[in-house]
Order: sequence, then structure tokens, then C-alpha cells
Amino acid sequence: MASQNSTERRGLLAIRLVIGVRVVLAGLFWLAFSRQLWCWSLFFVVAAFWTDILDGRLSRRYGVSAAGGYWDAIADFLFITTVFSLFVCAGLYPWWMLALTSAMFAQFVVSSGIKQPTYDPVGKYYGIFLFLASGATLLYPQPVLCRAVLMALVGLSAATLTSRGLLFYRRHRRGKDYVND
Repeated sequence: MASQNSTERRGLLAIRLVIGVRVVLAGLFWLAFSRQLWCWSLFFVVAAFWTDILDGRLSRRYGVSAAGGYWDAIADFLFITTVFSLFVCAGLYPWWMLALTSAMFAQFVVSSGIKQPTYDPVGKYYGIFLFLASGATLLYPQPVLCRAVLMALVGLSAATLTSRGLLFYRRHRRGKDYVND
């Protein structure tokens, strides 16, 4: 029993460490990008993406508290917002892209439960898309790619909102059916 608690504590510590690394990577990306160190910028995007995958695997293995789930989402938001803010300042994307990604993060927080974040199936891919779009923009910062990223982002945002709406509709309906049984 004591070794299980020790293992769980080490797992939670590892998860927190990985999430903390992603926060640090946001600052390192800002430094590299502002100094036009493109290879380092790309390295930090790839590293942030892998830390996101790693903390997900660790969370599933060790279990994660609601606060941990929210810290993961906040670290993702901080990293992605840092990246796309710099892209906006560089003239690669319009300001409303930041507004849209911020609104999507806000709807995740507002529509999630206090006890545990609620993930919808499409929302997971939304975050993956943003990491991949970050790397692609660094590799090929051309208008054609940026327009494609914007169109895909709008489509994914609509799909995520629809998926989340259906998820909550089904839960609400299931709850009513359960009460009536």
C-alpha cells in the first residue's frame, strides 16, 4: 500500500514536471523566435508537442486530478498563445485567430465540470492541430499555408463546438431518462 502511494506521488510529480517544462518552453520559444532562431523555434514546438503527449500518457497511467487536467490545458493554451501571438506580430496571421483560439479555450473551461475537465472527441484533435500548425508555419511561412491553417482552424472550431454541444445534449438527455426510469 505504501509503495503504491509512493508510486502515485512520483507519477503525479512527473506529470507536474512535464507540464512545467511546457510552460518554460513557451518562454524559450519566445526568445528563439524573437531572435529569428528558426531551428530552435521549431525544436521548442516539437518539444512542447512531445511533452503534451507524455503528460497525457502519464496521466492515464497514474490518474490525474481535475487540477492537473486544467494545468495541462493552461500550459497548452500558454504555449499556443505565445506561438500564435508572435506569428500575428510577424504578420503571418490576423488578430482574430488569437481571439478564436482564446474563445475555444474559454468554452472548454466554462463548459467543463469543476470536479474534472470534460474532453470532447474533437477537442483533443484541436490541440494537436494547433501544435502541427505551429510547426508547419515555422517550416513554410507562406500565405497559402497560413490561409489553409485559418480555414482548417475555423472548421475545427465549428466541429469542436458541435461535438461539445452534442456531448452535453446526450448527457442531459441520459440524465432525464435515468430519472424517469
